[in-house]
Amino acid sequence: MAKRCGKAHGHPMIARIVGNIHVGTPPDEAVAIVRGKLVKGAWEALSPADRRAFECEVKRVHAENLKVYRDVMTGRFG
Repeated sequence: MAKRCGKAHGHPMIARIVGNIHVGTPPDEAVAIVRGKLVKGAWEALSPADRRAFECEVKRVHAENLKVYRDVMTGRFG
């Protein structure tokens, strides 16, 4: 899942919050957790394209974290 996610790609706030979510959490649940951390009204203020980019980036970072975890646990990290 290395695709770029529009304006949200590489957003440090998303990476920080997703970094605190267990790697076994389902992707849609991870999106809900991160959405829950937004200030009131922020989600509603986003355009549909920005919402998709936000969700894409959360899922991308979450999948990346899971890959790192798997690599470490199987000895392929290094």
